[in-house]
Amino acid sequence: MWHRGLVSGLSVFLVFVCFLFPFPYRFFQFYSDWVLSFWNAVLGLFLPDADNLSIYSDSSALGFVMLIVLGFSFGLVLVLTWMRKESTLLWIHEKVSYQILTYFLALILLIYGFDKIFKTQFYLPEPNIMYTPFGLLDRDILYWSTIGTSYSYNVFLGFCEVVPALLILFRRTRVLGLILSMLVLIHVMAVNFGFQIHVKGLIAILISINVFLLMPYLVPVYRFFILHQQVRLVKVKEKGQPRPFISFFKTLVIGFIFLEVLYPYVLQGNFQDDLMKRPPFHGAYAIRQPNSTWKRVFIHRRDYVIFQDNQEHFYPIRVRLNYLDNTFICDDNDLKIKTFSLMHTHSLELYYTDQSKVLLPIQKLPYWNLPVLH
Repeated sequence: MWHRGLVSGLSVFLVFVCFLFPFPYRFFQFYSDWVLSFWNAVLGLFLPDADNLSIYSDSSALGFVMLIVLGFSFGLVLVLTWMRKESTLLWIHEKVSYQILTYFLALILLIYGFDKIFKTQFYLPEPNIMYTPFGLLDRDILYWSTIGTSYSYNVFLGFCEVVPALLILFRRTRVLGLILSMLVLIHVMAVNFGFQIHVKGLIAILISINVFLLMPYLVPVYRFFILHQQVRLVKVKEKGQPRPFISFFKTLVIGFIFLEVLYPYVLQGNFQDDLMKRPPFHGAYAIRQPNSTWKRVFIHRRDYVIFQDNQEHFYPIRVRLNYLDNTFICDDNDLKIKTFSLMHTHSLELYYTDQSKVLLPIQKLPYWNLPVLH
């Protein structure tokens, strides 16, 4: 009896996680915003004195959120058991949970898979990374940047996630897809822990879902692969013939999955991020003024300008480009730079908040010709 309650509680918990995990959706961004607003309100009730609670993977706030979901899930199971609603729990476990978790796992694998195929996850290293000494890079940035230098390897990694996701979506190939996705997720978990990449919470949830979906097939899979026996897989399906409405609903769900996955690429026309046009003056520049505090300046593609001093410290500044005169307007920053401009990429003119002005001679560095990019 306790075993059935444990499985039911885990089933309900994982379903709630699918709907309440603050995953950054793209087409359904409004839903992500709603989830974050909901949890911020909940955390405000439980922790009224806490300030600036950020809910993201591996954060203490997300851990607290998952504990709330876990407690609510098992509380719901206890209430339904006390009300003698075992049939309701069985229906949730065999029908609702299995389908929702299948589609959620396939969705996340497809998102991350196509992010790699179109090279928007492990993107080409930015100029400031290329000119940072190896030993000064954090392990996660080092791994991210190294993978980002190879387009073919990104495509390979992407297909390793897309293929299992597609197999999971179809009943006849689902078991094979779940076995392959488990291998992929274990590898991702090893990378996340080995290089301290901060998505350990999400990968733990995905592995839990994968294990849950494989549970009905564990015995026949063991007998087939280990004992080399001929087996027939247990089918988890509805009784009777599938109704047209169910087939239409599943097709609609799969359509929404691919809409979420492919929407940003179709919108931006970005199917190979390495080839996307960079902003004006993007690149690395050496400052050639003797006895200058500054060594280099970098124009980042994500609206940042980054200064590097002689002690290898980096100072990022959020900027907005005025296209009329190619002047960079700086937001608040520690360097007190108000605006600056690059004059034909040969000199850098800095304007400070105290109205002072400095003109620095610069030389554009061969960022695109570095050996690591060829």
